Amino acid sequence: MKLNLYHVRRLDYGGYDTYSDFVICTADEETARHADPSNGEPVKDWKEHWSCWTDSPDNVEVRFLGEASSDLQPGVICASYHAG
Repeated sequence: MKLNLYHVRRLDYGGYDTYSDFVICTADEETARHADPSNGEPVKDWKEHWSCWTDSPDNVEVRFLGEASSDLQPGVICASYHAG
């Protein structure tokens, strides 16, 4: 399976104890848009349990960075978390 690298950034301000952005290795933009920055898994319920990320996939910008090297596994490469 061909994998790509995406930079995912929230467009709303989260403040302390939130993620602002992350880089993920995944197959497509939609998977990146719906990913949880803490583990790369799809966000199941945007409104109920997700206080440290944005509350909607509409509040993120996804930018294609390039094709991933063949030795990378799917998942979050790095993430910015603002502890406070």
